[in-house]
Amino acid sequence: EVDRLSELPHLMEISLMNNPVSRKPNYRTAIIKRLPALIVLDGKEITPEERMRIEQVGGMMPGDPKAPPMIHFA
Repeated sequence: EVDRLSELPHLMEISLMNNPVSRKPNYRTAIIKRLPALIVLDGKEITPEERMRIEQVGGMMPGDPKAPPMIHFA
């Protein structure tokens, strides 16, 4: 069902707390890979460092045209 959310290219924030998917191993990484425009997941900002770790294990590459703009809250 999460894959259906990838049809929402402007989805920037989502909370999946208390959703069964949140109990899956590495669920945060999987969600960030599937929904690259996300800025906030479960109330926690997705940091540039977290994105870099995901990229290193086969996620999107820096400069990828599908990669979301890097917007971070101060």
